[in-house]
Amino acid sequence: MSSQPQERPIALSDFTVSRSRNMHRWVLIISIVVVIGLASVPFWSTVAVCRTMVTLFTLMALAQMWNLLGGYAGLVSVGQQAYIGSAPTGCGSSATCSA
Repeated sequence: MSSQPQERPIALSDFTVSRSRNMHRWVLIISIVVVIGLASVPFWSTVAVCRTMVTLFTLMALAQMWNLLGGYAGLVSVGQQAYIGSAPTGCGSSATCSA
């Protein structure tokens, strides 16, 4: 017989899961306020501000897409690079041509 104490197996009752904290509520409230604020921009701002924000968010979406494709997925091909490279040019030319 060994004199070492036996280890008991880990049971599910040994773990606790916390699903909500006050910080999550504050983040949710701030996110809702930001979304409502951004949705109200066309009602109180000028056309130039709206156009700049659309261009900014379009470029942010393209940058995120490129990060996902090239960085995380490792998918590097000429087709995606050409699409990503042509999109800002198209956005810039359409923003300057339409009046």
